[in-house]
Amino acid sequence: MKSIKNRLSAHMALLVVAAAACMLLSAGCDSLQVVQGAQYTYLTPDLSKVTTEYTSEWPENEFTALIPKPDFGRTVSVMDMSEYKRFVVLLTDVEDGELEGYLDSLPDAGFYKMEYSSNDVSVGAMYQNDDGVVLSIAGSSGSMGIMISVPDSPDGGSAD
Repeated sequence: MKSIKNRLSAHMALLVVAAAACMLLSAGCDSLQVVQGAQYTYLTPDLSKVTTEYTSEWPENEFTALIPKPDFGRTVSVMDMSEYKRFVVLLTDVEDGELEGYLDSLPDAGFYKMEYSSNDVSVGAMYQNDDGVVLSIAGSSGSMGIMISVPDSPDGGSAD
């Protein structure tokens, strides 16, 4: 019984992290926003075009290739929102200090802090690099969500 309760608690924490990541990405956004010269179109995703996969493997794709791979935690699911130029990775088993350590490492990978907020139970942050790739990161209760967003490419085509 306790195992089921722990799993439900972990799933609830992941849902909170995913929701927080989505809210971070769209907080305060109009339908069109210019961030550091890169143009982003913020859309409400059609959920029929979003694919969620439960996996224990870190995904290797054009989105995750753009960011440092966390060397901690356990991947539990991914949300493929390629049509919206976004991809989400959810991790669990994140120990105290690991999320902050990851955030501290992002400047070495070319990302700078745009927003940061924390309290006793959660952390939320947004980072961007010079190519316009935005990371929305949220963590709480041993879980972490990373949303990777890419801009339209400079030549007018899609980055995906």
